[in-house]
Amino acid sequence: MAVNGGTFTRAGFDFGYGPSYEEARKRHNKQWEILGDEAAAVDLNKTLVGSIVRFQVADGYACYYVSADEPLTLQLVPSGDCWTIPEAHLRGLNRADVLKLAQAERAMRQAVERRVAESFPENLYTLRLVRNKQYPNVTDPAVFVNGQPLDLRLDLANHSPTGFNWGYQGSGPSQTALAILAHEKGDEFALQWYQTFKREVIAALPMDREHEIRSAAIRHWFDKAHAGQE
Repeated sequence: MAVNGGTFTRAGFDFGYGPSYEEARKRHNKQWEILGDEAAAVDLNKTLVGSIVRFQVADGYACYYVSADEPLTLQLVPSGDCWTIPEAHLRGLNRADVLKLAQAERAMRQAVERRVAESFPENLYTLRLVRNKQYPNVTDPAVFVNGQPLDLRLDLANHSPTGFNWGYQGSGPSQTALAILAHEKGDEFALQWYQTFKREVIAALPMDREHEIRSAAIRHWFDKAHAGQE
């Protein structure tokens, strides 16, 4: 029999809405991402603690966090519409019921991740040090996408007509950030965000090393720090 553990709380978590709905939505999404990642890592053969289970209620869901195995304890996650289920229903659940719900939640998450992966093609950007043909002892920074040279996109902004670079705040890294975002997200997005991408990602890469950046890493950078700011 499941036990009602009250409302889920955790240091640093805040499911309130406060003065700004957009800021709250961004904060909620981050918190749900953390909880979702933790739930995906739970070994359901050993424990249910850390799992998320949900019950459809009206036009939304009541979401609960499994906080203990013995006794089986569920805590309401006060996010979104924050529906609840009747106390009698909650107490009527056994471990097998909650396990099925946790498995269903995991399957739904995996299905969403597959759909996202299908909707957003995965590109691989390689930042390489290529030997200069005229001066064999010199290497030049170059950027490739899926094995092919990436266009500098000087038509959008002419920061560095001589080529790409990374590892510092300057014209070469600006051109690199612009070209990558334009290829990945389109010209309009690139022009709005490439300087931020340069400061936070491209300039932070060690200059004397080669690097790989995947589409997923770009989405992760934006969703973590800037979602809702478009």
